[in-house]
Amino acid sequence: MSAPAKRSAAMLVGPGELVIEEHPIPEVRERDVLVKVDRGAICGSDLHAVYDGLGFLVNQSKPEAGGPGHEGVGTVVETRSERFQVGDRVLILNVGSFAEYTVVSEDWLLTLPEDQSFARMIMAQQLGVCLYGMDRFWPRDREAGKVATLIGAGSIGLNFLQLLKLWGFETVIVSDLEQARLDVARELGATEVVLAPAESVVEMTRKLTGGLGADLVVEAAGYDETRAQSVEAVREDGRIGFFGYPESYEPSPFPFGDAFWKGPISIEIVKGAQRIKGLPHFHEAIKLISDGTIPVDHLLDAEYPLDDITTAFEAARARKHIKVQLVV
Repeated sequence: MSAPAKRSAAMLVGPGELVIEEHPIPEVRERDVLVKVDRGAICGSDLHAVYDGLGFLVNQSKPEAGGPGHEGVGTVVETRSERFQVGDRVLILNVGSFAEYTVVSEDWLLTLPEDQSFARMIMAQQLGVCLYGMDRFWPRDREAGKVATLIGAGSIGLNFLQLLKLWGFETVIVSDLEQARLDVARELGATEVVLAPAESVVEMTRKLTGGLGADLVVEAAGYDETRAQSVEAVREDGRIGFFGYPESYEPSPFPFGDAFWKGPISIEIVKGAQRIKGLPHFHEAIKLISDGTIPVDHLLDAEYPLDDITTAFEAARARKHIKVQLVV
């Protein structure tokens, strides 16, 4: 399969304004691979980049064609890599997947199994970063915890829910703003669900722990308020994992006094799973999805054509779906 000279690709031309434009296909240099993209998926960080100017667009004078999409799958059509051959099905881990074709370094690609659909395998990107997060939040050689509180039940949060169960937590409390997402959390094994803001995740955590608090709190919503709730919900000698994005690049309020007087607690902030040599967490994610250990069917209900990217982003921003895919 040969590629044309140009490709359709998304371009952010203003705050909240994505358009599809024709762009030349970049040169394929040594160790690069040209991928015909099958689909990309919208991440919460993409919403920040498009509507808030955070993340990938910070300090960039011009957005990149195909960005900010960084979750993609497709088929190799040209290669200057010894590791990938034409016809290989691959997971894409760098920016550029909102396009017909993208050029990717071999360091940002993983081979996908032939018997798995692209729609399922694209979920390995987010699951991979969650696996990296769990290894930091609760290392695997640590004694299993009993109670975990999870704030946020989007696609990331629901991944964390399944990993918390896999890590051996007996009780997992899940909070979110959307009842539909909490219903899915119940199906995936949540012990109790909390519909915020009418219900309090802190009160539920204290109720189920006799006032002690959770061994681990994972914050996957990305609000200053929920980070403060994490401090309230954790127990003395407990751990907090901050995964959600900052609300802004302005200084953020944080209840340091509450954290200090609670006693010793550990706080982890994670970013950069793609920097780990060999991408082990993403290989593990592909395996866990392929063998059915981590179900992803609840994430497969929303597909939009790339040409309708504005509608897709608006739907994702309005939380109409847990996960949105853009089919090229």
